Amino acid sequence: MSNKPEPIEVTILSVREYTVGALEGAKTKLHDILFQAPGLVPLLITIPAEEDTPENRAARIRAKIEEEKARKPEKLMV
Repeated sequence: MSNKPEPIEVTILSVREYTVGALEGAKTKLHDILFQAPGLVPLLITIPAEEDTPENRAARIRAKIEEEKARKPEKLMV
């Protein structure tokens, strides 16, 4: 029996590439990936552009979903 987790189908809402860094010196390209998993609000992950492979993207999205599911929402009495 495999310990492989159940696949989760997510919808990629947008991918934005941008550059960060000081005016002089090294610059880094980043990808902001906005996605939505079933039963959750849209979530955002940021990945350095050179690390944005399908496998790494899927692993980071899964980690973000698990993190969000484990989070206890704040409650407020109104």
